[in-house]
Amino acid sequence: MGTALADLDADGKFEVVFCTDKEVAAGRATGSTAWKTKVPDPLDLGGGLCVGDLNEDGLGEVYVVTVVEAEEFTFSRVYAFDHKGRLLTEAGYPKTIMGDPTRCVPLIADIDGDGHKELIVGSSNEPIMAWEADGSVTPGFPMLALAPDIECTPALADLDQDGDMEIMVPADDYRFHVVDLPAPYATEKIDWGMIRHDPQNSGWTAKAPQIDHPLSVPSQVQARQILEIPLATLNPANLPLRWLVQGLPDGARYDANNCTVSWEPRVDQAFQSYTFSLAVTDGIRQDSRTVSVEVLPDAIYSTNMDTDPNWTLDKSWEWGVPVARGGIAKYDPNSGHTGPNVIGALLRGNYLNNMSKTIYATTPAIDCRGFRNIHLSFWRRLTVEWPNDRVCLQVSQDGVTWADLWTPDQSPLMDESWTSVDYAVPAGIGDNQPTLYFRWGLGPTNGSVAYGGWNLDDVQVTGERIAD
Repeated sequence: MGTALADLDADGKFEVVFCTDKEVAAGRATGSTAWKTKVPDPLDLGGGLCVGDLNEDGLGEVYVVTVVEAEEFTFSRVYAFDHKGRLLTEAGYPKTIMGDPTRCVPLIADIDGDGHKELIVGSSNEPIMAWEADGSVTPGFPMLALAPDIECTPALADLDQDGDMEIMVPADDYRFHVVDLPAPYATEKIDWGMIRHDPQNSGWTAKAPQIDHPLSVPSQVQARQILEIPLATLNPANLPLRWLVQGLPDGARYDANNCTVSWEPRVDQAFQSYTFSLAVTDGIRQDSRTVSVEVLPDAIYSTNMDTDPNWTLDKSWEWGVPVARGGIAKYDPNSGHTGPNVIGALLRGNYLNNMSKTIYATTPAIDCRGFRNIHLSFWRRLTVEWPNDRVCLQVSQDGVTWADLWTPDQSPLMDESWTSVDYAVPAGIGDNQPTLYFRWGLGPTNGSVAYGGWNLDDVQVTGERIAD
C-alpha cells in the first residue's frame, strides 16, 4: 500500500499515513495515533494510497485503492477519508470500478484545466477513471481508449516542456502512451503526480523547492560580455537547500556562496549555443531547469558561413557544404564548425598536385578605424603535406602588399577535428586602419600526396576600442 508523510490537519506537524491489513491509520511524530479507520476490504493484497487536498479546504484527505475479489471477478474499490479519518460518504465513497488495482496508486491533479483538482485511478486492463472533489465523474472519463497494464500506475508531467500536462501510461496494448491533457502544467495543482508522489519516491507531500521562474537569463549574449545569472528559489517548506549546477560551458563558474553563475564567453565561443542544467534540492525532492544561451560575435567583422560572405575566391576555392572522404582525406569535415557551410579548396576532393602558384581566398576590406590590438580568429580543419605543399595566412592594408600573419611550423599539418586559432595583427599594420584584408593561401604543391587543404568557418576580426 505504501506510506505517506503529510500534514493532514494543517497544524504544521506531519503525520505518517499507512495501512495495516484492515485499517487506514495516521500516526504522529511522537508515536501516538492520530486516527485509524477500519475498512471492510482487505488492505494487504494490492492497491495503494495517496494524500492531497482535493476539495481545497486546506486540510488533507487520504485516498486508498484496494482489491476486491468476488465470483471470479476482480474489482477496485476506492476509499476517501478526511483529515480525521472519516469516510467521505457525501462524495459517494467508497467507489467501485472494474480492474485489478495491484500497485495502483491514485493521483491528484487538475487534469482538465478547470482550475480544480481531480482524483485519477488507473486499475489494470480497465479505462482510466477520474472524479471531481464532489464525487462526480470528470467529463471525458472514463478514458475508454486507454487502460493501464497490470501493476502500472500512470504518471503526470510536462514531458515535452510545452507548458501543458501529459499523462504517461504503460498500457495493456503493450505500448507506452503519452497523451496531451487539456490542462496547463502547474505544480501547485498537482498534489500527487506519480506512484510515490515525486521522482525521488519520497511519499512526502510538503511543497518541494522550486527554481524561481522565469530565471533572469538572456537567450543571447555577446562574446566578451559578462553574464551573471542569480539563482533564486521558492522554499515553501523552509528547508536547507543545495544547488546542483552541471554542464557549464568552458570558462563559466558557479559561486556557491552567492548562488550565482557567471560567464564571460570567449571570442571562439561565438556562433554557438550552450546548454547547462540547474537543480535545487532539499535533500529529498528537487526542481530543475535547463538553460540555453547563444553567444553572438562581438566583432568588427564576422561570418559564420551560413550565407555566402562574398569573399574573393581564386579558382578551386569554394563556399558551400564540404564532402568528407575516406582514405587519405579522412580528416576532411562533412559540415562546418557551427553550420553546414565552409569556405575551402575543392570541397568535394583533395587539392591538386603540381600547382605552380598559390591560390587565395580573400576577405573584403574591413574597416578597423577606432580599434587597436586587432585579432583574427577562426575555426579551421586544415590537412596539408607541409612543407612539400605550402599554405599561408596573410594580412594587408591595401590588398596589394601582403605580410605573413602565420606560416606552419609542423609537418605534416593534420587537424583531426575543428580547431580554433587566433592571430594578433601587428599594431603597425592593423591599429586604427580604414582597410584591412586577410587571405588564406594554398600552394604551390608537389606531385606526391594531396590532402583536403583549408576548411574555414566562424571567422572574426576583433579589437579594442581606442579611447576618445
